[in-house]
Amino acid sequence: MSDAEADVRKLREELGGLGIALFIFLWTVIAIVAATTSFIALGGKTGTEWLTIFGYMAAYFYLWAGISVAINWLVRHARGRWSHPLAQAGVHLGFLTVLTLSLPFLTHPGNWQNWLYGDHATGFHSLNAFVYAFVLICSMLWKYYHLNRQREQAAQAAKLRQVELERSLDVARMEALRAQVNPHFLFNTLNSIASLVESSANREAYKVIELLAALLRNGLDFSRDSLVTLEKELEFLSAYVEIEKVRYGARLEVITDVPPACLQQQVPSFALQPLVENAIKHAVAQSAGRVTVQIRVSCAQGRMQITVADDGPGLVSPIQLGVGLNNMLDRLRYLFGQDAALRITNNAKGGASVTMTIPGSAPAVRKKKLRVAN
Repeated sequence: MSDAEADVRKLREELGGLGIALFIFLWTVIAIVAATTSFIALGGKTGTEWLTIFGYMAAYFYLWAGISVAINWLVRHARGRWSHPLAQAGVHLGFLTVLTLSLPFLTHPGNWQNWLYGDHATGFHSLNAFVYAFVLICSMLWKYYHLNRQREQAAQAAKLRQVELERSLDVARMEALRAQVNPHFLFNTLNSIASLVESSANREAYKVIELLAALLRNGLDFSRDSLVTLEKELEFLSAYVEIEKVRYGARLEVITDVPPACLQQQVPSFALQPLVENAIKHAVAQSAGRVTVQIRVSCAQGRMQITVADDGPGLVSPIQLGVGLNNMLDRLRYLFGQDAALRITNNAKGGASVTMTIPGSAPAVRKKKLRVAN
């Protein structure tokens, strides 16, 4: 399909059947008005004379109806350097010149000299220029109308997308809060505090109380921004990990491997906690021995990759995303579209990995390992 055919098809889709009928009706009305005006000016007295004049005017303006599609195409496809007003003026003056030289042959093939440079040339060319200007103005108004309509639709879509993001963020906040204060987690944390107090480890008990308070406060008051820095996300995660280490003790080891230059990169808020929670739930809780959970971050080739891996027993096939990870995947798609991904797999040497891929910068930096204290 050629560009012209595609443009006609697009115009037909925009107008619809009623729009095409109105388009033809408009040019018919113009032909009737022009025929009636000419009939009166020429002093015509019979209906036959009017019909003769109307036949000529209808052929003339229906020809312009076809030409108007070409003018509309030139207006709609003005892009890049051709969208500059001077460039557009040159294009339309050139097209009008071509029409000026061509129309006498199309409308008066038997007497084209008289309409090209003879007695009727001035009036005929003036009429052509007037009709061209009329069509050009209508095409520009039509284009700007559609541009404004597209901007409004884009604004509405962006607003809807923002609402969806906020809803998704609220769900994530509630999921994070639920994970933090669910009966098992809260009971185990309070039980750990009681054990520390009973064993006179008051300083350690006070530390856990502070961590729990910080976690609950962050869960309720954490920024509503859809994106936060990785550094801030890691700070939020640290309280959760420390409390889980009180529960699991030496059975849980968490290693963070993050390039310093990646710390200021933007990530979805509450992005890491569901990944680590998934590893603890499926690896640490299911193992009697020590399990290492490693958080690895890399920035390369314009993308950031965050992987949470464990050396536990692995996942039972077929591997499926749970509620928390599905919610995170939805948020990634809302924020980054198809440029983001979330993948969960079993490791070749045991354990499982969840990898989140999002757009980001790609600085080549050395890595520094940070170990969460036992």
